[in-house]
Amino acid sequence: MNTPFQNDYVTICLLQEILYIHYKQAQLINFAAAKAIVRDRIRYQDQVSYPILCDISAIKYIDYNARNYLAQEGSVLTKAVALICRDAERQLMSDYYVTVCQPTVPTAIFSEEGSAVKYLENYKKSLL
Repeated sequence: MNTPFQNDYVTICLLQEILYIHYKQAQLINFAAAKAIVRDRIRYQDQVSYPILCDISAIKYIDYNARNYLAQEGSVLTKAVALICRDAERQLMSDYYVTVCQPTVPTAIFSEEGSAVKYLENYKKSLL
């Protein structure tokens, strides 16, 4: 399972019991894209729940239905999510996602990967 997977929107890999999701450059995420991402992520996880580090730096736009889907149904087999955003625009997008869409799993926003990994370490203990 440590072999990375990619589709049209993201690259997914498992590293030290954390699932890393990196959005590809200049992505516009709609409902169909969100469903494909979640479907492929769940398949990759093979029924094991993981904390997820999600680098959204390359997302240009994510529509309303996609945000809500990811926050609710898209949280299946997810222990917690750390969103990485490296600029003010992605920070605003993430703040909106966390406060308005209210993901069903603990979700926090970070500007750099090291802090995000430390946050997710708390959720690695029980993987089922």
